[in-house]
Amino acid sequence: KEVPTKNKGTGKSKEYIAMADVFKKRWGNKPINEITDEDVRKFKAFLQSTRKPKKGLDLSAAFWNNWAGVYNAIMNHAAIHLKLIERFPLWEKSKEEERKYYPEPIAISRMRDELLGMGGENPLRADMLMLMFHTQLRNNNCTNLLIEEVAHDLSFIRIPGHKMKNGNTFERPLNEKARDIVRRNIQKGEALQERYKWLDPVRYVFV
Repeated sequence: KEVPTKNKGTGKSKEYIAMADVFKKRWGNKPINEITDEDVRKFKAFLQSTRKPKKGLDLSAAFWNNWAGVYNAIMNHAAIHLKLIERFPLWEKSKEEERKYYPEPIAISRMRDELLGMGGENPLRADMLMLMFHTQLRNNNCTNLLIEEVAHDLSFIRIPGHKMKNGNTFERPLNEKARDIVRRNIQKGEALQERYKWLDPVRYVFV
């Protein structure tokens, strides 16, 4: 099956190409005009089995909507541009839950100051808090941010889709304050590596 034309050069388009390849692997030998509602149901079950949600929670609406978007783009392309089909099984998008709480910058600053005043490992947590504030990273993705996911010049971070809740590649430019946080913590890791040479190579930004 052919897939729609894609914009080149963006992380999101590469992710969509990879998702389209999953459809091709699952349905590649089946004529596109023979794909049924049951095939779509089985494909959803396959996705469910390969991506286990954490803590027993359902996979996010954003995750399902990304797959629905790729599916509908492929099928619309086959119907409108290639004239291979007249209709196809429906895969409706779900309503995504809107974020209801947005902390104000002053609240973030107070949290940072409290963490810094507590000592121990809390200054590290303060740095992570501020990086999340500047990048909108989730806690888990910030905690497990790899050095290899940071550009060499510290200009942006790029986290592959399989590590993100919605399945999309996350790419975000870093402002000056975010670069300072990342640089400082990578340097801390390098210092630890130099001091304890028997340690495995430090892979994470925050150690």
